Amino acid sequence: HKYLPGAVPVGLVGSAYGAHLHQQATEDISGQRFCSSADFFPPTDQGVDQLSVTSIDAEKQHLRERARQTRSEIATAASSGTQAGFEGKLAGLLHELSNWQVISGYLALGDEINPLAVMEQFRKIGKTCVLPVVVGRGRPLIFREWEPGNALEDGPLKTRHPVAAAAELDPDILLVPLLAFDRDGYRLGWGGGFYDRTLGGYSDRGRSITAIGIAYSGQQLDQVPHDAYDQRVDFVVTETGVVRTDQRTKALK
Repeated sequence: HKYLPGAVPVGLVGSAYGAHLHQQATEDISGQRFCSSADFFPPTDQGVDQLSVTSIDAEKQHLRERARQTRSEIATAASSGTQAGFEGKLAGLLHELSNWQVISGYLALGDEINPLAVMEQFRKIGKTCVLPVVVGRGRPLIFREWEPGNALEDGPLKTRHPVAAAAELDPDILLVPLLAFDRDGYRLGWGGGFYDRTLGGYSDRGRSITAIGIAYSGQQLDQVPHDAYDQRVDFVVTETGVVRTDQRTKALK
């Protein structure tokens, strides 16, 4: 397994080592401690809640570059069973969740984990699959129906999506790619804010949606820097387990 720079396995953390960033699990992952974003940034006299939005954005950008490199290293070193492990964990969670019909995935870019095989598995038993459409900068995503073989067209920011003739639907489950995540359900993305605006919009409309982050287990941090505009996911599925985030735990109480 690969770790973010300076990280070592649990049990080896000490004054001579960086903090632990990688968590293995065979089923659910809970109650573990991970590194803080302080391991990436110089100490300051301000807590995250006292930082300005500009400072938090700078933190995110700094971390984004490191996290992107780490994900690439993890993907390169992944074993032949990694994708199958992820697909099994995601399928298990989707079977566990109830009262949903429409699931949104994404067309994986670069070293992102590809969820399409699992989506196709559920499409064959009657679920509806959609893909996100980037309408423009600063706007929430919309979603169009998709199945393998359907025509795609180019969108902004090097994206591709179903053609305009495809039915536009709201998902019940939203699969979200990411660069890093924490147990509170905060995620670090590419910085465009599309998923945050989308989830925030559904929340404002009172529409329930289950957001599932998709990541390698080595992408988990103790804390992802965030502000009031960042939206949390309910679960994160990795190749080794399902992280039931504090966001989800609090919602069920």
